[in-house]
Amino acid sequence: MTQKISPIHSPEEFYAHPPDRLCEQHAEITTYWMLAEQYGWQEEALEKLKHITQSLAENAAQHHYTDIHLAAVRVIELLQLSPYTSQPIDLQHALQSLCGVLTMRAQKKIRTNDERLNRNPPYQLLCLFENANKYGSLLDSLQAQNHHIQLGCDQKQLEKYLTVKPLPDVIILDILFQSKLSKKALSTMEIKAHLNHIPFIFISEYNDFISQLKFIETGANAHLIYPFPISQLIKTMNELLMQEKQQYRILLIEEEQPLVLEHQAILRQQGMEVQWLNRAEHLIEMLVEFAPDLILLDTTLNDIDPYQLASLIRQENAYLHIPVIFLVTRNDEEQHLAALKAGGNDTIERHAHREHLVALIDLQLSQNQRLKKITAWDGLTGLLNHDYFILHLNASLANAERAGSPVAVAILDIDHFRDFNRQHSYWTGNIVLKQMTRALKQRLRRGDLLGRLQGGSFIVALYDADYHSAQQVIENLVKELSHAEYHLAEDCFTISISAGIAYYPGHLQIEQQAHFDVLKIAQEALQMAKEKGQGSVVIRSLVSDF
Repeated sequence: MTQKISPIHSPEEFYAHPPDRLCEQHAEITTYWMLAEQYGWQEEALEKLKHITQSLAENAAQHHYTDIHLAAVRVIELLQLSPYTSQPIDLQHALQSLCGVLTMRAQKKIRTNDERLNRNPPYQLLCLFENANKYGSLLDSLQAQNHHIQLGCDQKQLEKYLTVKPLPDVIILDILFQSKLSKKALSTMEIKAHLNHIPFIFISEYNDFISQLKFIETGANAHLIYPFPISQLIKTMNELLMQEKQQYRILLIEEEQPLVLEHQAILRQQGMEVQWLNRAEHLIEMLVEFAPDLILLDTTLNDIDPYQLASLIRQENAYLHIPVIFLVTRNDEEQHLAALKAGGNDTIERHAHREHLVALIDLQLSQNQRLKKITAWDGLTGLLNHDYFILHLNASLANAERAGSPVAVAILDIDHFRDFNRQHSYWTGNIVLKQMTRALKQRLRRGDLLGRLQGGSFIVALYDADYHSAQQVIENLVKELSHAEYHLAEDCFTISISAGIAYYPGHLQIEQQAHFDVLKIAQEALQMAKEKGQGSVVIRSLVSDF
């Protein structure tokens, strides 16, 4: 083995910037754990893992991180036993426990440090106006509501306000000020805003083509047409600041351990969940189980052509939406073109500056989220996806409320579908889902609503079906689908399905949050059905819950 141990950090450095070091230590332990397994638990591999864990135990003890210390000591005790010819189950559990404690600690620090997610009015506002007098009434109204305003009218003031603490909660930028900024300054502002999770609002007097282009160029989170009521601005700021930051899942397909550690630390510091894949044969399993929001794919892989790997990902409709960023040795036109031909979204140099990497990933993720919101169909089954099913369900529940007619919402879930995938392969599982989709379409009425949630879960809305009719329809569906045979080449499979039904009688007058209540009751009913045993159906009425 030629891998070198990362330098041991002092206790002060280790805990000076949590969750940075916690995430890095998690990544280092995971890396050398995998290396030890790969090299047959040889003495050198064990020593490296023991060295890192010993340092972690000592630092944790000095800073009273008792949970980390105890978990690390348990790993050390097991590592001191020898010889090892294979990975023992007790050591595996101890390492998993240690990594779990580190993850919880890091996530706790991320939540604690990211105060912006829990900010309440009044806000710190940075207003970048070319002519502040033009917005006098707007500024007066904001000050009357006790918001703290900093005015900027040139590029130097902008740079100052983005480097001096406290940073603003919101940036409000008008079209004339934006026109004065150089492309470099605009890019710098966008990167810093993304890194610090500062939303910014673009305002203009017109909603014409030029204004829309300027808005897109700015990368702002919202576009308001001036003049607008102060309530509209306050509502927009509240929505941008109060919404919970989504924890994105990033899949790293890389071989070089130092690069893996570097990217894991950078992305976890941004609150992202990161998984590392170094064996291409586990790709489909990772795509299904981890369900990444974005893939970083290294072009220097040795065992497989990375461009062929990207093409493989793009062969399945279910994964077409996942952005793929290629890590290239040089960001030239030739490599960029090769990446695009393979289905990649963009390229970036392998050792690019962290700010550029985070900004590019953030941009791809935000664009992809917007596309997913306007994409109605699930890529694998062709059914309505979760978001669009909810939109249709909201309209249906509102109509049912007005007409006093009932609606039954059922969640059908394949029992032990994850185990089925692991036993028969994920490709086989996808084919079963497609065949089950066809069966459901054939058995449901034309007016009923059918969608896919995730994994092996489907959701059905039955209109104008009373309590007992809805129960009978779903029970018949479950029975028929559980006895059906699903064919693949020469193989034949059977599955079992459980279902939970929420019955909405149409007279509860909870229109605004009806879909949440119905889905919540359906999910609880599904859980009850699972507890009863495979192939069970449980129905609950919303009447008994109000």
